[in-house]
Order: sequence, then C-alpha cells, then structure tokens
Amino acid sequence: MGKRNPLRMWLLATITAFITVAAVLLCGWLTMIHSDQTERQRLLLYWSSYAAQFAESHSGWEGVDKQLAADGPYYPEQELIDVAILDAKGQLVASYGLGEERLQNHASSSKKQFKTIIVNGKNVGKVITGSHQEHWPKLTIWLLSLAAGLVVFAIVLVWMNLMMGRLNRSLARLVNQAHSLLPKRQEDHSAWAAYSDQHDDWLVTASDALTAVQAYIDRLETVRRTMVADVAHELRTPLAILRTTLENALFTETILPPSKISALHSETIRVSKLVYDLQELALAESGHLLLEKKWFSLSELSLAVIEAIAVDAEEKGLSIQFKTELDIRIHADENRLRQLVVNLLGNALRHARTKVTLTVGLSQEGAFLMIADDGIGIEEEDIPRLFERFYRAQSGLSLHETTSAAGLGLGLAIVKQYAQAHGGRVTAQSSWGEGASFTVLLPVMSEGRSA
Repeated sequence: MGKRNPLRMWLLATITAFITVAAVLLCGWLTMIHSDQTERQRLLLYWSSYAAQFAESHSGWEGVDKQLAADGPYYPEQELIDVAILDAKGQLVASYGLGEERLQNHASSSKKQFKTIIVNGKNVGKVITGSHQEHWPKLTIWLLSLAAGLVVFAIVLVWMNLMMGRLNRSLARLVNQAHSLLPKRQEDHSAWAAYSDQHDDWLVTASDALTAVQAYIDRLETVRRTMVADVAHELRTPLAILRTTLENALFTETILPPSKISALHSETIRVSKLVYDLQELALAESGHLLLEKKWFSLSELSLAVIEAIAVDAEEKGLSIQFKTELDIRIHADENRLRQLVVNLLGNALRHARTKVTLTVGLSQEGAFLMIADDGIGIEEEDIPRLFERFYRAQSGLSLHETTSAAGLGLGLAIVKQYAQAHGGRVTAQSSWGEGASFTVLLPVMSEGRSA
C-alpha cells in the first residue's frame, strides 16, 4: 500500500492557496489603481469643462462658488472628490469637497491634478481636482480571493493525493522488483516487509532497496570472479596431470602401467564430477531438472550410502551412527536423493571431530533426513548463505582437508536444489563449538517435475 506524508501535502496545499490569494488580491489592487487613474482623468476633464463654460457664460468668476456648491453634490461619488477653481492670479474663487486646507495638503500628492482654463484664447484660471479614495481592495475582492484560495487548496489536495498515489505505486513496484532480484530466503522477505512497514517514505525505501540490490550484484560479481578462478584451478590440475602423463608416454613410446591408468581415470572422474555438478545445478535452478521418480526405501538408501563411505570415515578416525525407527518409503528420484545424502554426509565428515549421526524419520510435513556432526560449528552470519552456489564459510573450514581441497562450494547448493525439486526444503542449525546439523524435509509423494 502506498505511503503518504499528510504534513507535506497540507503544507504544499496551504502555500499554493496562499499564493493564489495573494495573486488575486494583487490583481484586484492593480485593477483598482487603474480604475482610480481613469476616474481622476474623467474627474479633471469634467470639472475643467464645467469651469470653462461658467467663465465663458459669466465673463468671469463671480458667483462660481455658489454655483459649485449647488452642482457638486450631483457628481457621482462626490464624497470622494476635491475640486478647487483658481483665477488667473492663482486666488481661490470656489471649492468643493474638503476645502482649501485639504487641497493645499494635496499640493504635493500624486493624486492631485490641475488643468489651465482657456477662454477665447485667454488664460482665465485653472481647476485643481483630487481624490482621497484609498487603494485597498474592496470586500468583494477579499471574498473572491478567499473563495479562490479555498478552491485551489481543495484542488491541490486532491491532485497531490492522486499524484502521490501514482508515485507511491510506481515506487512500490520498483521496490518489489528490486527485492525480487535478491536471494529468495524467507528471513529476507520477513525482514524486508518489517523494514518497509517502519518507513513512511517510499523514496527512502526504494533507495535502500536499490542499495541492497547493488550490494548483492557486487557480491555476485565477486563470487563470479572467484568461481571462474576456482573452476579454472580445479580443471587445470587434473588436465595437467593427464597431459603430462600422456605426453611422457607418447615421447618415450611406453605403455602405461595399470597404476598410472588408474590415476588418470581418477582425474577424469574428478573433472566429470565437476562438470556434472555444474550442469545439474544449472538445470535445477532453471526449473528444467527432470526427476525419475519411483517408490523406494529412504532408510535403506541412507544405510547403503553409509556403508559406501564407511571406509573413508574410518581412515579419518570417525564413526557414523544411523538412527531410524521405521522403514520409510517415499516416491522420489532415488539417484538424486542418493547424491543429496552423499553431499551432506561428505560435508559432515569433513568437519566432524569424532562422529556423524544420520537420522531418518517421519514428521507432520513428511519424511525427514537429519545429519549432524560434532565439529566446531558454523558462525551465525554464515548460515543464511550456506546453500548459495560457490559459497564456502571460512568459519567452518574442514578439520580433515586443506582449503584448496575443500571443493568449489557446490555440494550444499545442489542439496538445496534437489530438495526443492522434490517439493521439500533443507535447513541448517549450528552452535559455535558444538557442531552443526542439516535437516532435509521431503514429502512422501509430491507433484514435482518428472521425466
């Protein structure tokens, strides 16, 4: 669901409404100023014509004061005007409005206007007019501005709500797409959902999601480079042995003894296993791994694997304990599950101190297979990444092998993919210094991809 910030929306809407009110008031004020200038021009033309007609008809200014007092009230909006008539010598002969004192105060005002009166080509005086109208917006302008501000406020709120909704939905899709690029671990999904719920700003969430994706891509690039180097190393050694041995045999024209042929055969098996593991992992991750399912005993399969690697365990001074109460039969790919057990047991034997325990049983979710060792354990921060391709936890280095012989880190990744291909899952638990345990849960019968 999109997240909005009400405070930002109200603040922006208020600012927009305030600007609108100010703009309307400014337009009203400018309109009134223009109207006042027009009125003052009209006022001056009217009274100058009035004075000129009086002077022409009376041949002077005698009686103009009484005539102006009688005619002044009939002028529209007369309460806002000041009118004075001066003779040719500049003496006041008549006035209307606020009188001589107010007119004298208007002498330096920009609102004061005057016009010379010419009768028969002779200057007979002048008319001074002024307006004491204040240039403040009228009540109508105030009400109009308030109404416009409220309308704009409402429109901006609605518009912002719609735009923020669209933006948040777009950012939410971006966050989900970014999250989909990350590893699909349940704990990651839960942590991300909790993180998203705690943040009110999708921009922050999207930025953090992209940062997480970038970190993951950087990590994948590091893994890729390491993988290329490790695969090259794993292939270089057996290929070098094969080439050197065969070239020596060709150069000396000698027949290789069985011991040499056996060593070469072991190296080809090593290369073939590496290529096979990579191919199986690629098929499983792409969803194209075909399973040849049939009914078989998981208990008997586990016991057979134990017997096959018992000699290797004894050479390392380790014992393997097998626990089961029932003959558990499942419908699955026997060969793939045998490889799954081999990978888990081989991993446990590399890290155990004295013993490895393999338990087969039933739970409410189906059959389970648990392999535990008494090794040094795994660091907590390494556990979520144990089943990633090419990942090797440095905290859990083998007690019986060197780092170079520890493999490419494909074994547990294959275990995870095989379990998921059967509709199951694999989990790991460990306490530092107390060993580790891996549990594989499998449905007794599933609808997985079959051949």
